[in-house]
Amino acid sequence: MSIDRKLTLSPWLHTLQLHARSIMNGLGQLSRSPLSSIAIFIVIGVALALPMGLFVALDNVSVVSYGLKGSGQVSLYLQPDVTGDSLTRLEQSIERDQAVASVQYISPEEGLKDFLRDSGFSKALANLKQNPLPGVLIVEPSPALQKTWQVQQLYSRLQNLPGVSMAQLDLTWLKRLHAIMAIGHRFVSILMFLFFIAVVFVVFNTITLTTKAYHDEIRIIKLLGGSDRFIRLPFLYSGIIYGLTGAIMAWFIVDIGVLLLSAPIERLATLYGSAYSLSGMDGKHTLYLLLSGVLLGYLGAWFAVRRRLKAVDFKPAA
Repeated sequence: MSIDRKLTLSPWLHTLQLHARSIMNGLGQLSRSPLSSIAIFIVIGVALALPMGLFVALDNVSVVSYGLKGSGQVSLYLQPDVTGDSLTRLEQSIERDQAVASVQYISPEEGLKDFLRDSGFSKALANLKQNPLPGVLIVEPSPALQKTWQVQQLYSRLQNLPGVSMAQLDLTWLKRLHAIMAIGHRFVSILMFLFFIAVVFVVFNTITLTTKAYHDEIRIIKLLGGSDRFIRLPFLYSGIIYGLTGAIMAWFIVDIGVLLLSAPIERLATLYGSAYSLSGMDGKHTLYLLLSGVLLGYLGAWFAVRRRLKAVDFKPAA
């Protein structure tokens, strides 16, 4: 039983040992030229930090913009009998909604005063014996509602509340904002694609130079019957280390940038009566960045080793 188990585990142990040796060999390749390796880490880090930093900036602009007054604002025109306790209960029920940021009540008197000031018909309306305007509740959606359909769902709930005569939803600003943010995300996506290609080429060129230095060793291993997988693994791990380390550096660059900008932006927000705080990369974006670095490093190394294996003459000399 123990012999069978040992035989079963042997292939797994052999594979683990092979990968462990490949990782050590990959680290050894990087340590032979530390200054060059550090320079490559920095280049990859900057190349990954630029698009990711723009994505973080877009996310922050999005949060600020969606929180601006008037973005998806809902106006609830109340029935004449909604006053006093009934008005208070209605306001409280709306404020309890998680999708609502704030509720402001405009009385008929305040509404008429504003209308007379802004419309230019003050003389014509001065002769009215009764105020024709209803009370209005101005509902500001939560900044978390960043989709048009989410605001429309809130609007549907609010217009069916008891005491609401009519509801009005202004989506003009929200639609414009969606269009602007869509253009921004498309631009950053294109930029990210170009920088990702640049990272692949950086790793490709670096591993190509490394494999060229190991040309004779690769040829000897092939002549002794070594497999392409055995030759390829150390270089693939070198590429992965380049990509992963570059991604970690990119994370630090973006995080330091957010840290340096946080205080000035908070002071600026305070001047405008806001308590906005700049946010950095969350867990999802960090994981995406690290996986992207690993994948790009792997691809660059794989193409470089594939090219080198095709270029090496494996035939023994006559």
